[in-house]
Amino acid sequence: METRATLRTQRLVLRPFHPNDVDAVYAFNSSAQWSPYLRSAPEGYTRKNAEDFVARAILQDSNLFAQFAITMGRKVIGSMGLKIEPEHGAAELKFSISGENNARGIATEAATAVLDYGFSGLGLSKIHARADSGNVGVAKMFTTIGLNQEGLLKGQRLHGDERVDEAIYGVLRSDWVERAKAATQDLSVSG
Repeated sequence: METRATLRTQRLVLRPFHPNDVDAVYAFNSSAQWSPYLRSAPEGYTRKNAEDFVARAILQDSNLFAQFAITMGRKVIGSMGLKIEPEHGAAELKFSISGENNARGIATEAATAVLDYGFSGLGLSKIHARADSGNVGVAKMFTTIGLNQEGLLKGQRLHGDERVDEAIYGVLRSDWVERAKAATQDLSVSG
């Protein structure tokens, strides 16, 4: 049986999904605040979407998609993962967080752990992410963790009957390592 990683941060545990996580996944993905940004359910997120998501997260090869349930205490408050392109040594960061945890630094904390795992644990060379160009909160989180906007895909996807632009963000392992070194040096100078 495949061993799946568990990541720990100051406030969070990012662990493999369990079958009993369906209700939590449905709750945070079906919120009016988050569901408009879900590419997988443009007509609205359903319980069946949540069941399928959790089943895929449990059954998929973690060498192709390292998927984590974000937990605070014992409550699942989000999901985050790396959709891995092994032939390129790259991955796409994907996530969703419950609405009540927005603007609390949860996504930033979880994404930092997942990117570190991707570069240090999986040996990836590049991690990229996509976001609706109008989602200012996600754009801020991406830049806070060190991803740079690399492009804009005009009219990339259909949301309802409106074309939506997507911004592409990315970071190379070499840049991630340099950023981590600089942060460590800043701590040693001030400490």
